Amino acid sequence: LITPDGVKRAQFDDARSPAHESAYSAFHESAEFCGSCHNVDHPGNGMHLEATYTEWKEGPYAALGTTCQDCHMTPGPGETMPNPGTAAAGGPQRQHIFTMTFAGGNVALGDADLAEERLKGAATMEVQVPEIIEVGSSADVVVTITNSGAGHMLPTGLTEIRQMWLEVTAEQEDGTSVTIGRHEFGSVLKDAEGNSPVELWEATGFAKDDRIPPKESSIDTFAFQMPLSGAAKIKAALYYRSCDETMAAKAGVDVPTTTMVESIVPVYASEKQRSEALRAERSADGESRSPLLLLALGGLILVLVSATVMVVRSRRA
Repeated sequence: LITPDGVKRAQFDDARSPAHESAYSAFHESAEFCGSCHNVDHPGNGMHLEATYTEWKEGPYAALGTTCQDCHMTPGPGETMPNPGTAAAGGPQRQHIFTMTFAGGNVALGDADLAEERLKGAATMEVQVPEIIEVGSSADVVVTITNSGAGHMLPTGLTEIRQMWLEVTAEQEDGTSVTIGRHEFGSVLKDAEGNSPVELWEATGFAKDDRIPPKESSIDTFAFQMPLSGAAKIKAALYYRSCDETMAAKAGVDVPTTTMVESIVPVYASEKQRSEALRAERSADGESRSPLLLLALGGLILVLVSATVMVVRSRRA
């Protein structure tokens, strides 16, 4: 709605200003306010090139009544309401106000701390692998990634450019690391003849789309062979970049890689090796705690001595 009357519209129905008239707008409280920019369609054939709004609308958050503003305009990842405060200097104290941060996943061009916070709160990970794997034997490493904190796909936006990938490695006792597997999440465009990948203006559909919908999971299985050295640590990490390094270099922008979530799971060649490792870990943990325990014990003794002296003095008085 565009009007020349100078009336300012927003989500408050009791706003007052000495400089202009104010009016309540339900549109500002709706996800459609965000969707007007966050659905980008092909000008020729109408296909969704970016569909963040549609992903939200067709997902579980819309059904619950959680809007874009509830997550991207409140402090911290996810829906953090109420957020009490004042909307303007001299304004009344309100039970909830929205912050103008609009935090998303753009670490390079937005507020890096807020963007990383959102990315780290978007997904959870579970790694399943047998604890005991004999030397030379193979076992499956099953990695489950759940879109637990985003109201849209992971990744979202222009996902032919956005990079989100799972990398699974095995670190051996000598420090060397071997890649077990990798999964790059995203979408690939195709043209009317089925050719892919193609440029945006040639696109009529997707040749590939394996992004993770809200509240859903992606499961990958990788084969791992226990090295001759025996013990190893399986590391699974989910990474994110707004674009690849080539594009970032051409744009003259430093685009860092963010670790969204990671998990490290030790595996052993035998039950004996596992028991010895756990025993050594407990011993090291006990040694690191010994100074703290002695300090705490000394403090407790000092308190008891002080209390005894006070009691003796009070009796003499």
